[in-house]
Amino acid sequence: MKQLFSICLVTISLLLSFIGCKPKDIEKKQPINLLQDGEISGKTNFWKFIVYNAATSSVDTLSKDFVGNITNAHYTSGPNSLMISRIQNTGSPLYAYWRQVILNPSIPKGATPVLKAKIKTDNVIGATVWMSALGLTNNDQTENYWNTNEGISGIADNSDFKEYTLRLENYSDKFGPTEKLYITISTANRNAPGTIYIDDISLTIE
Repeated sequence: MKQLFSICLVTISLLLSFIGCKPKDIEKKQPINLLQDGEISGKTNFWKFIVYNAATSSVDTLSKDFVGNITNAHYTSGPNSLMISRIQNTGSPLYAYWRQVILNPSIPKGATPVLKAKIKTDNVIGATVWMSALGLTNNDQTENYWNTNEGISGIADNSDFKEYTLRLENYSDKFGPTEKLYITISTANRNAPGTIYIDDISLTIE
C-alpha cells in the first residue's frame, strides 16, 4: 500500500513538473501582421501606388515622373516586391509612394505597433526612407494619429535589402476609434532619382 502511495506521489509530482515547465524548444507565438500581403503576391489588391502633388494637395493621375510596379526583378522572401522609380523630373512638387489602408485596426490602448519593411536601393541619390502611419476618424475628417520617420533613416545610393523600422510610439485613438489607418512607404526626397524595391512589410503589435 505504501509502495502504491509512493508511486502515486511520484506520478503527480512529474505531472506538475511537466505542466509548469516551459521547454526551450517550444517556439514563441508569432505576432499577427495587421497588414495584408506583406510578402507581395503577383496581383495584390491591398497595396496601391500613388503619385501626390504637393502644390494642389491631390493625387496626380497623369504624371509620368514616377512609375510604380509589382516586380519579380528583386525580392527577399518572394515572389515579388513593390517598386518605385523616378524616370524624369519635370520640376513639379510630386512624390510617389505605396500605401495600404487598414480598416478599424482596433489597436489596444498602450500597445506599440511596429512597422517594418525591407528596402533595396538602386542609384538613389540624396534620399531617406519614408515610412508613416496616419490614423483618421470621423469619415476621414479628423486626424487621430500621425507618426513618420521621414528625414531620419538614411539609405545608401546602392544597397541590398535592408530592414527599416518605425515604432508607433504613444499610439492612441486621440478623438475616437480609428476608422482607417494609412500605412505609407516611399522616399523622403521627392526629387531624388533612382529606384527602390520594398518587400516583407509588416505591422505587428508589441
